[in-house]
Amino acid sequence: MSSIEEGPSEAVALEAQQIHTDVYLDRGYIQPEELREDGIYIDEYTPRSEPILVKLGAKETTVRIIHADKKNGMLSLPTPKHFAIDTAALKEVAHVSRLADIGWRDVVELSGLASIRLADDATTEEKFDATRQAYAAGLRHSLDQGHALWVMNVDNKLMKFLELTLGKDSYTQIGEKQEYMGPATTPIALNPQDIVKSILLDQTSRFGEANREDISLAMQGVSEKHLSRTLIKLLKDNDIETTKNSVASKLWMNKKAALYGSIVGYSALRFLPVMAVEQFHGSVAAFAGIDIATAVTQVGSMELFFSGKNRAVRTLGALGTGASFAAPYAYFWANGEDYPPYVNAIAGGFVAIGVGIEASKTRTDIKVRHGLETTDLPTA
Repeated sequence: MSSIEEGPSEAVALEAQQIHTDVYLDRGYIQPEELREDGIYIDEYTPRSEPILVKLGAKETTVRIIHADKKNGMLSLPTPKHFAIDTAALKEVAHVSRLADIGWRDVVELSGLASIRLADDATTEEKFDATRQAYAAGLRHSLDQGHALWVMNVDNKLMKFLELTLGKDSYTQIGEKQEYMGPATTPIALNPQDIVKSILLDQTSRFGEANREDISLAMQGVSEKHLSRTLIKLLKDNDIETTKNSVASKLWMNKKAALYGSIVGYSALRFLPVMAVEQFHGSVAAFAGIDIATAVTQVGSMELFFSGKNRAVRTLGALGTGASFAAPYAYFWANGEDYPPYVNAIAGGFVAIGVGIEASKTRTDIKVRHGLETTDLPTA
């Protein structure tokens, strides 16, 4: 008989923390003097953690989901905070072209995996199955919440376990092994939607059928709000019911659609006022066409600039971004004369806004990249 319990129940949290404490004490990861008066170990991440507790036969297994905070984003999580991270690999897992696109709500850390034996007859299979179900429950939680990225630091044993339960290609190593709270561990990243796809499509691995069964049970009724069309179809093909969301809601949550929509909307703000400028002698329709078309090419060029595989591609992206941004303004000033100062001031303001937004994102990228690539841990 199996049961899965999740926060925010105080009883579940306390039971999970007790298991976590007992196991970490036994392994020497923490010391008795680090415990509270009630014998529970609490760290800085506990207040923003959600426990998952699985009871299966004579085994209890827990894992916690640590949420990032708004101030420091992913750098507030243990693995990004302490380990030296390969940022290119991290972006590839999250399917983004720049670090600034990974919001603080998009990334969580899976931490504190611990399991205890409730009776002498507890089996290895029960422990294995309970841990697998704990990760299945974590995946369901992340799909409902729209998490685009899991980060973890794991030892060799857990890495092999993840290959068995989540798939051989389920994780990406994002840094070198370093010493952290005991034996050396390796930082890895996973994409929750990609993991679910991999498990449902797996027809060859030793535990493929059991993994699909756990995922099917965990995913029943999952919200479509944050899911890709491909995953929704795959879930339905596997007889997994989903909870539908409005088209508007899905468009709002689609990052790429939101990015294109925001830039096209910004372009509309630029070409509509042109109709009221008497000194403009060009075609408003032509200006609007250039404005919207270059808004789309600007996004594509920005993606090339931030995710290009070599310097030539990134240079092409930079040139395309600059040309796309400047084209409507060049047309405006080339097809008008004697503009009043306020018109030039407004046009210049739009330029400043665009440059300012890009500068802000670039600063964020640099700050996050610097934080991720530095470490305060010894190399293993």
